[in-house]
Amino acid sequence: MAITTLATPYEVVKYSQAGRDYPTDKICNILPQVEEEFGYDCLGETLYEYLLGELEAYPDNVEDWSSDGSYDIDDYVVRFGCLYKSLIDCNRNDPADEVEGAWEVPARFGDNQCANDLWDNYLRQIIALKTYVLSINSTSMKSGPNGITVLENPDRFQGSGTRTANKAERSDYKVDHLKTIEIITRNMLRWAQKKVSNDSTCEVPLSSMLECNGLCKPASKSRRRWGFKV
Repeated sequence: MAITTLATPYEVVKYSQAGRDYPTDKICNILPQVEEEFGYDCLGETLYEYLLGELEAYPDNVEDWSSDGSYDIDDYVVRFGCLYKSLIDCNRNDPADEVEGAWEVPARFGDNQCANDLWDNYLRQIIALKTYVLSINSTSMKSGPNGITVLENPDRFQGSGTRTANKAERSDYKVDHLKTIEIITRNMLRWAQKKVSNDSTCEVPLSSMLECNGLCKPASKSRRRWGFKV
């Protein structure tokens, strides 16, 4: 099974505030573009392509998880685009339910601990949040024969009592998430700098990210350019 991106649509849902029922069709459309932009502009070409090349390949003949199946220890399945390994025999649990002790997600980069730390602690959440933020409007607003319509409860005092957030509310929601992305990115840069300076065992070309003049790097001491406008 070919792997073309670092992240999967399901991981966008899992590592953002999207919620399990969030429509992944919108995510599928924009995830490759979001990741590629962030990969080349922020991580830098050398680091991004290194990570793509270090991705652990899926085992041969791995199949999607089936509710009719029963899996034994070390059996692999794919669920929502993510690889899982069974930790028990006669395993009928849905990997997406995250039942403790039933399944584990294999390390994304095999034995490359430095790359796994970068992914687990920073990158997967940054990519997930950026993709999620850019998909919010497309899931709240629909296009039809009458143009653009906004999903909203016509009578807020009946039914579930819920409604779709208005434009101002969605904007505030996005701003909060963008601040989170900036914090994580700063922490990632700090981590990378320490690795480059102090950890000779890390073979990941982190200097590509530190030298990049794109989204990660401040434009000047007085004004920082993060490129997170939506």
